[in-house]
Amino acid sequence: MLLTVCAAAAATASTPTAEQFARSADLSHARISPAGNYLSAIRNVQLEGFDKRVLVIFHYPSMQLSATLALPKRYSVADYFWANDERVVARATVDVKRADWDAWVTGLYALSANGGAPQALLPSRHIEVISRMEEDPKRVLVARYVYNSWRADVSFGTLNIYGGGYNEIARARTRNAELFADAFGTVRLSSFVDDELNTLIHSYDADSRRWTLESTTPHLQGAPLPLSVSRDGRHLYLRKATGNAPYGIYRTDLASGDSTLVYQHETADAIGLFDRWGDLWGARHDHGRGETVILDERHPLAAIYAAAASAFPQHTVTVERPSNDYSKAVIAVGSGDATTQWFLYEQAPEGNTMSLLFDEHADIDDASLGRVTPITLTARDGLELHGYLTLPPSAPAGPLPMVVMPHGGPLEIQDRWLFDPDVQLLASNGYAVLQVNFRGSGGYGPHFASLGLGEFAQGIQNDVTDATRWAVDKGYADPKRICIYGWSYGGFSALNGAVREPDLYRCAIGAAGVYDYVLQSRKADYALFRTGKRYTRQAVADSKAALRQMSPVHHAERIKASIMLVHGGEDSRVPVENARRMRAALEKAGNPPVYMEKRHDGHGFASEENRSDFYKALLAFLHEHIGQK
Repeated sequence: MLLTVCAAAAATASTPTAEQFARSADLSHARISPAGNYLSAIRNVQLEGFDKRVLVIFHYPSMQLSATLALPKRYSVADYFWANDERVVARATVDVKRADWDAWVTGLYALSANGGAPQALLPSRHIEVISRMEEDPKRVLVARYVYNSWRADVSFGTLNIYGGGYNEIARARTRNAELFADAFGTVRLSSFVDDELNTLIHSYDADSRRWTLESTTPHLQGAPLPLSVSRDGRHLYLRKATGNAPYGIYRTDLASGDSTLVYQHETADAIGLFDRWGDLWGARHDHGRGETVILDERHPLAAIYAAAASAFPQHTVTVERPSNDYSKAVIAVGSGDATTQWFLYEQAPEGNTMSLLFDEHADIDDASLGRVTPITLTARDGLELHGYLTLPPSAPAGPLPMVVMPHGGPLEIQDRWLFDPDVQLLASNGYAVLQVNFRGSGGYGPHFASLGLGEFAQGIQNDVTDATRWAVDKGYADPKRICIYGWSYGGFSALNGAVREPDLYRCAIGAAGVYDYVLQSRKADYALFRTGKRYTRQAVADSKAALRQMSPVHHAERIKASIMLVHGGEDSRVPVENARRMRAALEKAGNPPVYMEKRHDGHGFASEENRSDFYKALLAFLHEHIGQK
């Protein structure tokens, strides 16, 4: 396919500042309207004293601003979609990274593409759109959650996107259920995690309005999760795993019940790629640099993807929902060592084109970024681990100062080959950065994830240690200039690493980390849930004594490394008391930390100003302890 790529000139090469890396993407989440005559995106702005995400809509091709949706106070647009040729439906969320259910309090708003005041459809409700109802341009199918403490009664029904009228159809079989519907607005299945962390799948018969239990699967045992129903209604696509294998995509015949494996990667979880009607055209995985496999070469989306991927062979290419006639589509292009760019693909008799719409971080030159390379290593017990090593641009020969960055979670969370401002901030300032998908991480199947159960303090930390020593043995890292830094679980791992390996790390930075697991088991937001309590017993430790033993706050005297602690005062996932207690313990041990607490932020900094302050302090701390000689 002939394709002409029209891009803008690159920015002048220079080391980006902390402020540039802290800045949110100016524009993101680009979409094309079904008729192809409007383009939309989410814009980050400062409004009413808050960092906010607003929805903007432009006429195409003139690119004249047509409509804007800006929500009041701390509310922002979380996501949106085109419901028909001239109507957009947006979901609101509280713009602070609190991580608890208060941050899920959402409302739905509708906005006409040609301007006018936005309409609140169901404000101040936790509500999810579960089907766009492709053949009904005036309604969507929604699931409505009404909470009583930690449990929610779940109902579903149709919502008029012009008048806001809600027509309830039925209620879910279980509380806290996640509902799955096809593209035409028929609920098919529900998924529910019970108090014992089993995943229960119920099927729904729309005629009788009866629910039937189909399967019960223990935690991290590869539960079958619905993905899509084909346009003809004959097949259900599921993601499931058996044995030690990663998740594969299966097609189930709804009449006979027969199930066929459609795609499975030997190492990594499969991700299905579906069109607006629910038909599967491709699949991808996130191992290494990722890969997309076309499963239906005759599908129009396959041709669009193939053209874009050939133009950007060293990047991750994502095709957003196209116009209804497939003549236009928005393409996102990015990688681990390049900021994300958004293009508009257009078919034309004289030749197909991809024109640059915007770069999410136009003021950052990709030439100033570190080079991200996938790595594989073997843990001490023989387990194969995967991750990424990022080296600074124009890195000098010989071992470098290195920052080890364990990710959060830790279970079923994955480091991927995507632009990461934390990684690139460090790499552009001369540091090698090491990331490892330790046991328990996502992306490599439920069996690999289950290996992290009960291993938060030992098995997972051993993997981080083994990866660090691998980097030293390979000559990438200067063994005398290594720091460990992470957020959330990564913050715990940073301090736990300093406790368990006092001579390996010169410094450690814990951000929003858990340092007192007894406190965490009582005061974290999830500790209010029965499932949360069960998760603590099953995944972390099953006794107060074990929780105490694994908590860095009780082992501060073993830490030789210099410490920096960072936390948000409104963090309800990991209460700030964790950081305050860790600071007191370190002070008592004669090792006072650098301490930063941002009172009005949460589990990760939503404020650009706070991120900028932190990045500057982070670099100053690293330069002092492991910076270039």
